[in-house]
Amino acid sequence: MHKKVMLALVGEQPIPNVLPVAHFGPDRVALICTRQTQWMADRIGEYLGELAARPFCVTDPYLVDVIMADLDRYIDTRGWSEAELLINLTGGTKAMALAALETARYSGSRASAFYCQTGARDHLLHRFRFVDGRLTSEPPMRIAPSLTINDFLRLHAGRWHLEEFKNDFERNVATVLGSLGSEYEFWPNVRLSGIGHGVEVDGILRFGSTFGVFEIKLRAKKSDGLDQLRSVTEQRTLGTYTKRFLVTSDPMHHNDMDLADAYRVTVATLPSGRQARLSAEDVCSLTEVVTREMTRGN
Repeated sequence: MHKKVMLALVGEQPIPNVLPVAHFGPDRVALICTRQTQWMADRIGEYLGELAARPFCVTDPYLVDVIMADLDRYIDTRGWSEAELLINLTGGTKAMALAALETARYSGSRASAFYCQTGARDHLLHRFRFVDGRLTSEPPMRIAPSLTINDFLRLHAGRWHLEEFKNDFERNVATVLGSLGSEYEFWPNVRLSGIGHGVEVDGILRFGSTFGVFEIKLRAKKSDGLDQLRSVTEQRTLGTYTKRFLVTSDPMHHNDMDLADAYRVTVATLPSGRQARLSAEDVCSLTEVVTREMTRGN
């Protein structure tokens, strides 16, 4: 029986390992990790369920000969010597990618490799094959959006729960963000207990496969909004490609605005934030700022 197997190199970003699974529909996914990234392989494996082969292939991060031997042994012991191989080069170290690409070379026509580009507005697959021993590339393919906020949190946080609004400003901003249209999904007040005790964000927004995190403060500053956004969107938390939004009622000090620019934080200032309802002008301003940033890519 023809079997399609995906070999996925695991790094600290889970989305490039998960999106291609929905695109290609493999029969099995082999997660290739190191001892340093096994925690992420565990999280991705839990997300994929029975689709993920177990145990994972745990290999060296830098020794190409060792990695190639481990890949050969892993493929042979699972009876995949005749299977079609789809090799995801996106995660892992560069040495792991070189070893995996060599696996594609000697596997001949039954193997192809690809790189998942996730920083652009549309996620793209760049696919490669060896033809008569020469590496060739195919035109990039767009990956259809397939992840929800629930998926995003399962992959990045593991555990979370929703909490109540702390004031009317949070509630009013959430009402606007929850009304952006059918292409958008918004969850307010998410406590990320899987990342750490006391870690929370005031909202998470999704457009396609692009995600944004919000802090909503009546008076935002470095220690109240900016630092939280930066720490929660690092590589090992919610990911470096997650967009950062700070919504404030009072104008920020120019030093904090400079810092927001350095942190790549989009700031929306809503002067009517201390009133019972946001003004029509502020609703339009918030909608314009957020939709422009979410649709422009990274």
